[in-house]
Amino acid sequence: GPVAVAYGAPPALAVTAGAVSGVAVRVVNAGSERWDKVLPAAPIMRVEAPGADQLIALPARLVATWVSAAGLAVPEPVTVFLGKTVAEPGGISSVLVELTAPATPGSYLVLLDVLSPSRGPLSSLGSAPAIIRVTVGEVPDPTPPPIPVPPKLVE
Repeated sequence: GPVAVAYGAPPALAVTAGAVSGVAVRVVNAGSERWDKVLPAAPIMRVEAPGADQLIALPARLVATWVSAAGLAVPEPVTVFLGKTVAEPGGISSVLVELTAPATPGSYLVLLDVLSPSRGPLSSLGSAPAIIRVTVGEVPDPTPPPIPVPPKLVE
């Protein structure tokens, strides 16, 4: 279609409650239209050189949203700006999304969607969001197990 996205993201993650994990995501503009929004530059931002470009482009963003089917508390969505190259049809951007895991162990989803400044969420236009299934485990006990004391030898 004219507006479409493809994602390269891990299908599943296993993390510790409250831990921060960097998740590599690849985003491809798989449609035939641009995602960014081009606006005239504000007078203060204009370059007065002859032939200078008097336009600015607002980039698309990748939004990662936590979901709990069990109704557990989830962290706020994380937003990462995508590079200029992904705005054009066929463009690709690779980003690292820093996700903080929920505090409560359980099963969660992270939905990845592109938010275009000119079109809004691309999922609302028919492009499926990427889904990462996340298993959040208990925080390991920081106390090491006791070291067994060998029995005393009787002579």
